[in-house]
Amino acid sequence: MTSSDRADSVVDRIDPDTDRVIATLHRPGALTGIAVGSHRVWVAQPRHGAGRLIVINPRTDRDAGRPIKVGPGPGQVIYALRHIWVQNTSPASITRVNIHGGHGTTVIDAAIPTSSAPAPVAIAGGDHSLWSLANGSLNRIDPAGVTHRSARLPRGVAIALGDRSVWVLSYPRSRSAALFEPIPATATLSQINPHNGRPKARPAALGMLQPIDIVFIHHAIWIADYHTSTVTRIDLSCRRKRSSQAITTKW
Repeated sequence: MTSSDRADSVVDRIDPDTDRVIATLHRPGALTGIAVGSHRVWVAQPRHGAGRLIVINPRTDRDAGRPIKVGPGPGQVIYALRHIWVQNTSPASITRVNIHGGHGTTVIDAAIPTSSAPAPVAIAGGDHSLWSLANGSLNRIDPAGVTHRSARLPRGVAIALGDRSVWVLSYPRSRSAALFEPIPATATLSQINPHNGRPKARPAALGMLQPIDIVFIHHAIWIADYHTSTVTRIDLSCRRKRSSQAITTKW
């Protein structure tokens, strides 16, 4: 298991059996997103102008070649469709990185948002597609880099894939247009059909005031809430039995 620490500019290798750090790699400057794929660890590093992707060999804990140029302000990094995908933020874009050729190609450039070039907020990969949450819409990107608009999801902040669905986490509504003053019980979790981009059910209301991320692991959804510093686990196997089970843990 590997993790990146943005403040300390290090990448730690963590033994999942003991939860101990067994190797530490120091890098100058900030580090943001991290992903593991194709026998490499990929770490995003923003710089003045274009950002870069540091490639690490997990067997030696050393760099595997020269850094790869990506877009300005790289953040989230994922491995999907046999490529590395980087979400850039300044301006918004998505870079597709060829893991064998060692170069990046911008597949969505959203400096001027349009229906075919959304400004990405979050990305996730699976089911032979890349999914981008942008401009209040969920979009599917095929392996060729073509964007297909799907569901309209205002205030969407994070995506997860699992249980033959696309799960979208949305912020609560705000009482103020100028300041973020969340209205309780207006954050939502939406379940989208990946084949037609339509909701499978009505969005489920969440009691969280600032949900920030979502992951799908072992038939369960995990949601992190920044406001309460908690992680909530929703067991989908219980939901199939017409009941639900949510367990919240404070970090």
